[in-house]
Amino acid sequence: MMQQGMELDWLAAQVFEELPTVAARRESLALIAAVRADPARWPAAGGEELSEAFGRYSWISYVAHRDGIQVLDIGWAR
Repeated sequence: MMQQGMELDWLAAQVFEELPTVAARRESLALIAAVRADPARWPAAGGEELSEAFGRYSWISYVAHRDGIQVLDIGWAR
């Protein structure tokens, strides 16, 4: 279910919980918020086209739907 224009897939939620620090979780959330707030960066709605966004140390893979984004995976490179 899409809440506030964003949904975490089960894998992304599991990875998020396992991020090593509070700072890692904050950066990941900030990246998700930045992507969610800018629909012009989203791929075509429908959930078929995968896109990625990168922060300083984090990245997300996501798809777009009419009412927001679905984050499929989160990565941390530090």
